[in-house]
This record gives sequence, structure tokens and C-alpha cells, in this order.
Amino acid sequence: MKITLITLLAVFLCGGLFAEEVSISVNGTTMSIEINDVQSDGTTTTGSVIEAIADKLDLLEQEYISQLKRLEQERAKRLITEIFALLVQLPDNQAITLNTSSSSSQSTSVTMDVSVSGWETMDAEMDEPELEQAPLAMNGSDFGKLKRNVQSEDFSDDMMGVIEVAVLHHYFSVDQIGQLVQLFDFGDEQVAVVRLLWPRVVDPENGHDLLSLFTYSNEKDAVKGIINQ
Repeated sequence: MKITLITLLAVFLCGGLFAEEVSISVNGTTMSIEINDVQSDGTTTTGSVIEAIADKLDLLEQEYISQLKRLEQERAKRLITEIFALLVQLPDNQAITLNTSSSSSQSTSVTMDVSVSGWETMDAEMDEPELEQAPLAMNGSDFGKLKRNVQSEDFSDDMMGVIEVAVLHHYFSVDQIGQLVQLFDFGDEQVAVVRLLWPRVVDPENGHDLLSLFTYSNEKDAVKGIINQ
């Protein structure tokens, strides 16, 4: 399929190089483009076409792929890399002969019926939304190191500072949040830990387990408010 796609790109993208009227039918859909440097016998060369395809692919990557989501970008860039790999296998000075018919005007009418196998399947795949992988809680080894780093600090503000750095790069389970809560002695500090980590929780459905860690009603109510936001 990729070779067929390259053939389609070679015909479709060469509109930037030529100035002859060309009608292309792709799976029943007809489109018109202009082609330059087509000789009277319908011949041209592959080199300029390959260069034009490469330029179009560069433009596609720079101006459009950057607007996609991260996973979609990776997939699109991989496809572009594969197309470049195919392009370099093509001869750059090969003559191409198009099936042309002259008209009374100075333009050449070229009709091509291009049927791309698997085109509908590719379109359907591209239309499917990418499902981003759900974040995972910090692994046991890293979390153990985090706890030790928190415990090594002498003051609660410094302990909280360690957690503030970790939360920028990691997600946490409710159980892990509970363990960090228990490293602090005062209720307001413990509530602050929940408030800091809750946006990065991976299993919010277990949030009720945190309530048992608090003694006073006002602290429980504060945690409930954080969980229910």
C-alpha cells in the first residue's frame, strides 16, 4: 500500500511544479491539479517530483503535525519517516510517461484513475480517536525513596517542599497519599498534603479511605470537599 500511496503523492503533489491541467480520479472522486514541464509526448522526470514530495512532507510535519496530540504526532511522524525511506529508493532521473491527450488550448489534459487499496481502512483508522494511556501511580521503589526524602527533612515546610517537587512528575494512588499524610503531625498539614496530591490521584474511587486518617470533623469535611471537587 505504501508504494501505491507514494505513486498517488507523486501525482498529486507535483501540482507545485507543473502548469498543465490534470484530472485525477481517486476511488471515484475526481480532482484537478496543474503540472509543469510535461513534454508534448507526456514525459517528465521523477527527480523534481520526489523533491516536491519531500518538501510537502516537511511542510506537513512543521505546520500541521505539531498541532496534533502527542500520540497522534508520534504516529504521523513515523508514517512520514517511512515515506521518506521509500522515496530514497526511487531513481531521481527516471523518465515518467503520462497518458496525455492534446486539446486546442496550450494545456494538456491528463486523466488518471488511481485506486488505492486500503484507502478506506486508512481513513477509518485515522478518524478513530487515540486513547491516551491512563497514568500509573509512582512505582514502589521510587515512592519508598520519596518517603525517605520527606522523612529526612526536619521541618514540615521542607517536607512539603519535597512532595511539591515530586508531584510535578508523578502520579499517586490513594494508599500512597495516605502514607504521605501520616508523615505529618498536624491536621492542617495533612489536609494540605491531600489538597496538593489529589489532582494527581490515579484511583479517586478509593478516596473514602483517606477519611479514616483524620480525627476531627472539620478535617474530614475539608478532605471530603477536596475529593468531591
